[in-house]
Amino acid sequence: MLAVVKKPHTKIAAFKLIGHVDSETIRYLNGRFGKENVDVDDEIIDVIESEWFKDISNKITPGSVVRTYRENLGFTQEQLAEKAGVGNSSYISDIEHGRRTISKNLAKKFAEIFNVSLEMFI
Repeated sequence: MLAVVKKPHTKIAAFKLIGHVDSETIRYLNGRFGKENVDVDDEIIDVIESEWFKDISNKITPGSVVRTYRENLGFTQEQLAEKAGVGNSSYISDIEHGRRTISKNLAKKFAEIFNVSLEMFI
């Protein structure tokens, strides 16, 4: 179930709750933001089949995956370079900008550092 709340007078036009949204939460949102500003959608869409996913998957590169994981963990490029043993931040920058490829050994290191599957970086 998807619940979208349109909250007036803020910089954020809406926020979404994705997954199971219980009736108590819906009642709270209706009371807090007004029933006219809460849109509940019971339709479940397979994200892989969505236009958004098709569009974004064409833009995802191994370097963008590295950057996303690095930023999510709050690492600087220098910190990631040190953890991965690749020298300096310019090496990581080159990977993130697609100027350098990721070797199998480096992909293994990234998988260990970020605690994800090796395939994320290939």
